[in-house]
Amino acid sequence: MVLEPHSRIKSPERTMENKIVSLDVDYSRLQTYHIRAVILLRYLILAILGIGGTLVILFVGLSRWRFALTNFGPAVLWRWINPIVWIGIGFGLIGAIGLFLFLRVARQEIQISPEAFTWKKGRNLTVYRWEDIHGIYVTSVHYGIFDFAWAKKKELTLHLVDGERIKINQDFENIEKLMAIIKHYVYPVMFEQFRQEFNRGEPLSFGPLLLTSRGVMNGRKTLRWQEIGEISVEGGSLQLQPIDRSNHPNFSVPIQKIPNVDLCIQLLHHFGPQT
Repeated sequence: MVLEPHSRIKSPERTMENKIVSLDVDYSRLQTYHIRAVILLRYLILAILGIGGTLVILFVGLSRWRFALTNFGPAVLWRWINPIVWIGIGFGLIGAIGLFLFLRVARQEIQISPEAFTWKKGRNLTVYRWEDIHGIYVTSVHYGIFDFAWAKKKELTLHLVDGERIKINQDFENIEKLMAIIKHYVYPVMFEQFRQEFNRGEPLSFGPLLLTSRGVMNGRKTLRWQEIGEISVEGGSLQLQPIDRSNHPNFSVPIQKIPNVDLCIQLLHHFGPQT
């Protein structure tokens, strides 16, 4: 079994839920992504409340200080202003944290080009070439009960060849589109590396899954290519259903454990009977 050049495998533009993302993108131009406005507004409100509360507490504290000093003398001054001081310190910390978070994220942006992606954090600029990325992990978590979700978390983790890990979360605008564009550039480069390894007879590792010339291995379980009946993504897991379920194991692996999951799924379809 030989793996042909990547023209036979398309670079996927899919989300964690395995849905196609419509990309209206001119790949020859630089793409820029900023922090979402709602995130900036959240931190700004926190800073304003903290700083405003500190000013109000400061005014009240000065009034109590003057009243205590005029009517009771310096002996009881600290007892009168002690609660106000601690309340003021609390509001001051809230304001400082809100301001720090606002300034920290307000100057962040990610720029995507055909050669690399650049992460700008204030004056710091870091450039990552696409060929330096050897693993993509996608995490999508819904917080809720049954079909009702009150919060969602999406995160893209890039593993570099030098061991560094880069996390991009949903604080950035158009996170689905950003994830899909990164995969668009990374997967063709990665596929060529996989093609060479596979054609040398080496197994392809996708976390707990091993793709070999004979089939798919998950620990001690093996499912030959001709025995695979259905490949699907359900409930956040990659499902491999055998044709004969009575004699062969069913593979179910959580997607967050599989690096480059979209590429893995395409290779499974490429080699499996559904191709």
